[in-house]
Parts: sequence; C-alpha cells; structure tokens
Amino acid sequence: MIFANGEVRGLKKVAKLLQKYKEAAGQDTNKSKCNLFMGGITLGRRRAITQELGVEEGALPETYLGVPIFMVYKWPMSLIEEAEKAMRNLLWTGNPAERKKTTVSWDKVCKPVEEGGLGIRKLKDINIAMLMKLAWRCKTGDDEFSVFIRSKFLNKDAAVIQYYKCSSAWPGIMLGLKEVNSRSQWAIGNGAKVDIWRDNWAGTCSIQEGLKLSDGMLKGCRSKVMAIITEHVVDCPDQLQTLVLNAGVDLTDMVRTDEEDTLVRCPDITGEFSTKSAFCEVRRKRNTISWHKNVWHRAVHPKFSGTAWKLFHNSAATEASAKGKGIKLASRCPICCCHEESLKHLLFECPRAIQVWGWLMGKFKFRGECNDRQEALKKAVNRSTIVQQLWNASCIAVMVDHSLETKKQGSV
Repeated sequence: MIFANGEVRGLKKVAKLLQKYKEAAGQDTNKSKCNLFMGGITLGRRRAITQELGVEEGALPETYLGVPIFMVYKWPMSLIEEAEKAMRNLLWTGNPAERKKTTVSWDKVCKPVEEGGLGIRKLKDINIAMLMKLAWRCKTGDDEFSVFIRSKFLNKDAAVIQYYKCSSAWPGIMLGLKEVNSRSQWAIGNGAKVDIWRDNWAGTCSIQEGLKLSDGMLKGCRSKVMAIITEHVVDCPDQLQTLVLNAGVDLTDMVRTDEEDTLVRCPDITGEFSTKSAFCEVRRKRNTISWHKNVWHRAVHPKFSGTAWKLFHNSAATEASAKGKGIKLASRCPICCCHEESLKHLLFECPRAIQVWGWLMGKFKFRGECNDRQEALKKAVNRSTIVQQLWNASCIAVMVDHSLETKKQGSV
C-alpha cells in the first residue's frame, strides 16, 4: 500500500520507483490487480491520474474473498489515538493539526446523544465490533473465506492451533472470537455440529471454560452434543453430569430447536448477529440524561445547540474553571465586578442575568425565579406545545448569548 498526494509529478516518481524495483528484483506490478483510491480532487484530475498510471480507480471498502480489507485487522492503539486526535482537533477548531484546550472530554463526546454526547463512535469500539462480525462469519459461515480460516487456524479437535502461523489477520479474528463466544450460545437441533467440551451449548460458558481445561488436556476429545441425545431427549451420563455441574453449566439452560444446530446471539432478541448490537455491547454505557431533548430540539438553532451542549457540560472558559485546573489567578466577574466568574454566576446569579431572566419570564407571564438551568427549563412544563417550544428556544438562546457576551466583556 502506497500513500501519495494528488500531484502528477509525485505520482510519476512513484511509478518510476516501481519500475526500478522491477529492474532490481525481477518482479513486475500487475496493474489489473491494483487500484487507486482518491479523495478531495476533481473528476477530471482523477481521469488524468488513472490514464497516466494505467491503473483503475477503486472504491472503499476494498474486499478480498468478499471481506472488507480494513475489517480484517486489529487496529494498533497508536493509530487509533492519532486518528482520534485529528478528529478531536477537527471538531473543536476545524483544523486536524490545531489543538484547542477548553473542550469537553473525548469520552463525553463519544457517547450517544441521549447520554449527553454527540453520537461520535470511538474507533476502538468500531474496530472490535467489526472484528466480532468477521469472527461470527468465520465461526458460522460456509463461504470460501470462512472455510479457509477454520482450516488454517483450527486443528482436528476444532481447537485453536497452539503453534505459530504468520498472519496479520488472525490476531484480530481471535479478539473477535473471544467477544463472540462470551455472548452466544448454540441452539441444539441434533447436536452434530456442537462440540460438547469447547462450545457454549447450555448457557454462555463452555465446559472447558468452566473447568479451566487447557487444549492439551482435551486433546483427542471430539465428542458432539448429539452423543448425549437419544430420540430428541437429553440423556447425560452420571460422570459427565458431575463435570457439567462442576463447570457451572446448567442443562436447563439448553435451547432446543427443530431445525439444525444454530449459533444464537444471546443479547439480541432475534438471536442474529448485527454490527449495531455488537457495538452497543462493547462500548461503555452510561446513564441517560433528560436535557438532550432541550438542547437538540428542532426549535433551537443548531449553532445555539452546539454552544449550549458545551455549557450543559460545564465547559466554558471561565476563571473559576481555570482555577480548578491549578491556574492561580484572581477571579472576578467582568459584568458586575463583584463575584467570582463561575458559569452558574454568569448565567443565573449575575445582576444582568437576573434582569434578563426576569424580563423573559415577564414576556411569558411566568412567576418565580430561575436559579439554575433545570429550574428554568421546567417553567413551561404544563403549558401548550408551542409555548414549551418557544420557552425552550428562548432559554437556550439566553444562556448561549449571555455566555458569549461575557467573553466579549472579558476581552475588552
């Protein structure tokens, strides 16, 4: 894989380098098996580049034996961190190379909207979910790629080989298999496909895992579940039943089916694998919040929503937040010049903020005070839908506008 910019001069040098390699090594490049992947350039320039190099333009995701190439590998953490660093900088500054200090933590950004995030997915979780999809295919599929993987990396006992075989894809598949096995169970038909020792056929734990048996201890053990099924009835010998109990496997958890043996996804109600459900399982879940409906409401301008989202995460360039990070300074509100410049003071406790909230409530004929955002947003709970939407949009606009006005005052 060769990376280059879109300049024809640079691409000619790449072609010249490949020609020198051909002359030195005696190996030629098969252009029919090569592809160009281009982005951010015009259609005319793309055509010029393909004609110059004699290589067709490809489309992502590129596949091999029907499998997307980038889905096969476990991505290095250094690559993930570098990519997420660029994503983080692009989100806050618009420039992947420029960093901004006052931001919401990346963990909070990468939560679903209903949990207070922006719905951005962590690359590590995406990678694991895709590897789980590939592992599921290798474990259950009958296609050429799945059969090849099983033949290469499983021995006659259907256990993973212990000796080394050079493969850049297998470490990722192994990681996916570990996650898949812990969240799946076989639905037993006749039991001919299911290994009685290594597979999960009565719960999500196998006898091997429950008793912590090594592959060496199970060498030559190839019995299938069908060996303990007589006329569709499970007839487990006493000795095996003792092992099953010691392993923590409960035979009452066995799932039977009238069809052939089928691997079932336990977390999914349909029992089928989906990348979406796999991602939801591997990501770190948090409690849902209620204010996301107020911030991202269609009645609120998107520009205000973005700023309000940061305010609701208490992310604002106030002097109080700077002191919390260990910066020593004398904090004073730039509006009233009487109190410490904290976010709550700026939005609700400053005399100007109190005056603005009083004026706004007077327009809506509301009573009481607005001492914090939760109290303010609840003022229109029992009112009509249109009043609720107008009040919500007004509250967000006041908070955002007042925070921006404070920045202007502080810079004067």
